[in-house]
This record gives sequence, structure tokens and C-alpha cells, in this order.
Amino acid sequence: MRFRTLVTWMVVSLSLVACLPTYLSPSPTPLPPTPTLTATPVFAPLTALDLLNAEYTLLDSSGNPRTIRLSDGTYQTGNDPAKPDFWTVRLGELMAFGDLNGDGLGDAVATIAENYGGTGVFVNLVALLNQNGLPRHVASYFIDDRPILESLDIRKGLIHLAATVHGPDDPGCCPALPMTYTFRLVGNNLMLTQATSQTPTGQERRIDLNEPVDGAVISGGTLRVRGRVTVAPFENTLRYRLSTAQGSTWQVGPLMVDAADPGAPGTFDESLQIGNLPADEYVLEIADLSAADGRILALATARFRIP
Repeated sequence: MRFRTLVTWMVVSLSLVACLPTYLSPSPTPLPPTPTLTATPVFAPLTALDLLNAEYTLLDSSGNPRTIRLSDGTYQTGNDPAKPDFWTVRLGELMAFGDLNGDGLGDAVATIAENYGGTGVFVNLVALLNQNGLPRHVASYFIDDRPILESLDIRKGLIHLAATVHGPDDPGCCPALPMTYTFRLVGNNLMLTQATSQTPTGQERRIDLNEPVDGAVISGGTLRVRGRVTVAPFENTLRYRLSTAQGSTWQVGPLMVDAADPGAPGTFDESLQIGNLPADEYVLEIADLSAADGRILALATARFRIP
């Protein structure tokens, strides 16, 4: 009797379990959705071969911009150097590769020489950005007629060029003024951020700008300009220029240097009134200009912001 009762109880229990509503059954934990992976395109850095066959926008003999394509580093139009349509373009041997605009791609700079039929060979520094693996010429900066180019490289996004260019008394054949240039690519412009030269005795002519420091935030309507020069400029006068980061000039004026003797090391310390400048990013440029022809002998810059 007890056995039958036990069997009956087990059958009833199993039936009740089978009749339980399904919502009481444990539900499986849903798996997270599989993430969608998007591949970031990787473009090869620019090479010398790219530059040798790239398009460049240059000024022709009439001063008009014209886009040309080099073939193995050269281009020519016209056959008679005496005719106005004659124009030859040749890519220089100096090239440098690196990231110019912070996008992680391999860009390039090079020199390019133009001749319009006379003795002049006009050399420009050209910058090319990597656009989906292809070179795009975006900026040029004129260096000199027949300079002696010595070195070109890119370090931390800055372009460094060393060359010997013409001083005011140098004949066309024979430049004799050693110069160093540092450029930064700003938009579609090569901005000269520093320059040095040498005196005839071999002394370096340099401007050290101590204040403002690069990246400073300036408020209060006054900009203190403080620094030193290794060689005092002509009449102890430097030139300052205030411009926007895009290159629009706001102020230009003289900056006096205190030096013991003409051509000796000196210092400068002045306060510029900038209360009329709206909130923006600016560049302060301090330059030592040749009294003979106005060319840059030394230059220093600092970027600052007015909030």
C-alpha cells in the first residue's frame, strides 16, 4: 500500500512540473552583439618616384599660375630660350619625407628649379601632402636665384633647410651668404618660423625670443616682447610683425635693441599694446632685415592666443 501511494505521489509531482508555465523556466542569457570592425585605410608614404612624376602649380614666365606634371623630374615648354614661351622645370636632388600636418601619413618636401631662358635659375621649396597615397602640391616658398643647397630634412613636423644664398654684393654666379631656414606648414602656406645667417667673419646672426613663449595665452591688452640677438642689427633696430595664424597682418613696427657696440650682442625688451586685437591665434615675428636689400638675415617667431 505504501508503495502504491509513493508511486502515485511521484506521478502527480512529475505531472505538476510538466504543467508549470514556461515563464518560470530560466531564460538563457543573451549574447552581446558581435562588434562591426571598420578597417582604417593605410596609405603608403610618398616616395622620390612620386615626386618625380607629380603635378605642381608654379608661376610661368608671365607670372601666371600654371599646373604642370613632371616626367622623371623634368618639364619643358618651348624650344627656343629666346622666346617668351620657353620654360624648363627640374626637381632638385634634395628631398625629405615625414608627416607635415599631423595626420600620420608620410608627406614630402623638395626643391624645384625654374629657368625662363636667361641665366637665372629660380629655386623654390615645395611641400607635398599625402592624399590617399598620392602627392598633392600645396605650398611653395622662394629661396633664391641659383642658391647652393646643402641639406633638407623634416623633424617633428618642421622643415629645416640649409643653403648659401646671395648677399647684396654677391654676383649672380656666386652666392656667399650661409643661411638656415625652419618652416612650418600652416594650411596651404609654408610659414618661415626661424632663420639664421652668418656674418663675413663667420659669426652666427641669430635672434632668441624669450617672451612670449610659443603657445602662450595673452590677456590684458599688453604683449611683452623680450629676447636677445647675437649680432646687433643696423641702427640697433629690428622689425616686429603681428599677424593671425592664417597670415593676415595686424601690426608692424620697429623694435629697439640695447647693445654696447655696433654689431655686438644685444637685448630687447618692449611692451606692445594689443588691446585692439580680437580673440584669435596670432604669430609674433621678429626679424633682422638687411639695410641694403631688405632680405631676412635672422628671424624668430612665437605663436600665442588671445582668449
